Amino acid sequence: MQEQIQSRRRQQKNQNTQIFAGLVKCADCGWSLRFGTNGQNKTPYSYFSCSYYGQFGKGYCSAHYIRYDVLYAYVLSRLQYWSREAQQDEEKLLQRLLKTGTGNGL
Repeated sequence: MQEQIQSRRRQQKNQNTQIFAGLVKCADCGWSLRFGTNGQNKTPYSYFSCSYYGQFGKGYCSAHYIRYDVLYAYVLSRLQYWSREAQQDEEKLLQRLLKTGTGNGL
């Protein structure tokens, strides 16, 4: 699994590798979201947008988009939540996960 994830990641010109590369998908079409940086603003920011829409345009998908900082903060908050749940009552969390099968819907 780690090899698959690593093979999807590409280094940027500044030698950085995005931690979500190859992992985030468009909610409608399922294609990968591509990484970009908007440097035209006074404060540049990075984002992910639908690669299918970027390649084929309107009519195929919509311009799904999420800022990198928003995605990062959300994922971090969910990891912190599940970490607290495990620390408070590991057995209860385990039963909850087993009840839902794969953990979907949590």
